[in-house]
Amino acid sequence: MAQSVMVTMRHRFLRCFERLKAWSQSVTTQSGVGSYIVGVSKAMGAKVITSASKDDAIKLLKDTLKADHVLNHAKQDIVEEVLKLTNGKGADIVYDATYSESSFDKSIQTVAEGGHWIVLGSQFANEDSKEAKALAKRKASVIHADMAKYSINPEYVAKVKSFYGGALKHATEWVEQGKLHPITQTIKLEQVQETLALVAKGKTGTGKVVAIIHQ
Repeated sequence: MAQSVMVTMRHRFLRCFERLKAWSQSVTTQSGVGSYIVGVSKAMGAKVITSASKDDAIKLLKDTLKADHVLNHAKQDIVEEVLKLTNGKGADIVYDATYSESSFDKSIQTVAEGGHWIVLGSQFANEDSKEAKALAKRKASVIHADMAKYSINPEYVAKVKSFYGGALKHATEWVEQGKLHPITQTIKLEQVQETLALVAKGKTGTGKVVAIIHQ
């Protein structure tokens, strides 16, 4: 499931990037998908503004993922800082994975005129939603990274194999080239239960933790 979300997110992001090749902003990266998008942004040549609140996540974003600017959303005004860094323009592509209404309200304010605001799922498909109206005022669009359509929409079902196969091949090439770092921690099989307990407490850091079954 998580891998499918990443692949779908990558697809929508690259479609936006074909048209806008400047500033990219990931609102939150304390997740596998978020950190993956930072890597994709850098691989595509974007300047990246991202945010986190934990010291280990901030260090990872700066040192490993090479984000251009890392903000602390627990201490800084994200809207103010993004506009300052982009000379008042805003980011051309904004990705928000928080599922938080308060975060949505703020991240929309950082979208540049004519830019794209990307969210997971199909929320805000209604043009009457306040988010859609706010984006319309900026002549910006909402992009849904929605993998469900590849299993229920006849138009996309036939494309599933080539879609996921091509995306995973491309992502693997980027990992081998050192452009992406989706795995931030590996553990032994006997550490799985202990690590799951840490996951439940939100203490596993950023990115993906992979259990090594055979060595």
